[in-house]
Amino acid sequence: MRVEEETDRGAESRAYGGRCQGRGIPYWHTIVIPPMVFATLVAETVAQAKEKGIHKPIVASLVGDVEVEEAAEYLYDRGIVAYPYRTELPVAVLGAKYAWSRAAELLS
Repeated sequence: MRVEEETDRGAESRAYGGRCQGRGIPYWHTIVIPPMVFATLVAETVAQAKEKGIHKPIVASLVGDVEVEEAAEYLYDRGIVAYPYRTELPVAVLGAKYAWSRAAELLS
């Protein structure tokens, strides 16, 4: 595993498992972390958190080349709402998911 991937894995794990009550994850396609590597790390982090009983609203915004479409679909197939080429809509969706989670008393 590359250093960049391990750094991203640790950052996502701390952010999702920490005190935040929801998570919007922006991604801009770079040469360092390809979209599918990013998507895999996010999906693994969320799955590990759910195994520990941590359930938080999460959405992803992926911007870049056409490869972000595949990464967004991968995330969506794993229960993570993801939008390729969009920035404002995911934030609105996170707000709606957060409001629903609070109303359902899934968050304190």
